Amino acid sequence: MDKSQTEVLMRRRCGFTLIELLVVIAIIAILIALLVPAVQKVREAAARTQCTNNLKQIGLAIHNYENANKKFPAGTDPVSGASAIVQLLPYFEQASLFTLWDLSKPVQSGTNDPKATYHEVAFLLCPSDPSAGKVLQYGRCNYMANLGSNGWLANTDGATGGPFFSGSKVRITDILDGTSNTAMFAETKRGNYPTANPPLDCSYNNTWTSPSAGDLNPPASCDINGTGTSTLKYSGLEYFRGGLLITAYYTHTVPPNYTSYDCTNSTFGSGHHAARSYHSGGVNIVFCDGSVHWVTDSISMTVWRNLGTRAGGEVVDLSQIP
Repeated sequence: MDKSQTEVLMRRRCGFTLIELLVVIAIIAILIALLVPAVQKVREAAARTQCTNNLKQIGLAIHNYENANKKFPAGTDPVSGASAIVQLLPYFEQASLFTLWDLSKPVQSGTNDPKATYHEVAFLLCPSDPSAGKVLQYGRCNYMANLGSNGWLANTDGATGGPFFSGSKVRITDILDGTSNTAMFAETKRGNYPTANPPLDCSYNNTWTSPSAGDLNPPASCDINGTGTSTLKYSGLEYFRGGLLITAYYTHTVPPNYTSYDCTNSTFGSGHHAARSYHSGGVNIVFCDGSVHWVTDSISMTVWRNLGTRAGGEVVDLSQIP
């Protein structure tokens, strides 16, 4: 073989055959297919950790508030209608935002500084929630107060009620079930206002009066609305509004990540609002002792209800809660 033939063969061997190229592409595709889910899992794990930390900050703020005021903040301030979150702002290192509020006036009266209603506190948002919904420019919030194993905003009965309700003044000593056995705040999903997002959107039930058996269990008609027009689409989109269930409270009357509709009666005095999350399989809850727990969707409804009450006298089986 002469020199020129050798050089030709060498040049031919320097390239890839089609089969070799296809094998390389297939290997790269497999690596990408393996890598993408792993990256997504890492991101979600980080988001869930951040969500846990957000609830820890809320728990710490509530205990600092209680140390200063000898009670928890009201679920709904009786004068202004402000949510517990607004009352906690100075304890979130948001004193400058709190000074924008005049709580001697209704928060929705239009007399308060618009900057107060529009401001958004970053750690009040769960990083896993993709909702871009907005009502005007109001600040949003994924974390809401525990109304209890009933759905009546004015319920003062500790046997069915949680640490928060309209005008509440609950003290640590009022939590007779124990602070480590009583839920305080949980995460919820934000609405996609003005777009419908069933079953998260809250349906109306015009025949339901307060108080009634409908406060303990959702009436069957709560699920009738479907994607109808008579739904509230702004869960978690008005952080300051304490007089409306879906902007300030969640309930232990329905399980975590409830697959049916949240609902309210026509007076907005009662309702059922599930703790919900975009984390797979459960929700984060901060208890009255400040500890944060992961509660799975499969939790016994009895245990879930018992965790919602502050003075129900139940023996809570905490083996279902890590």
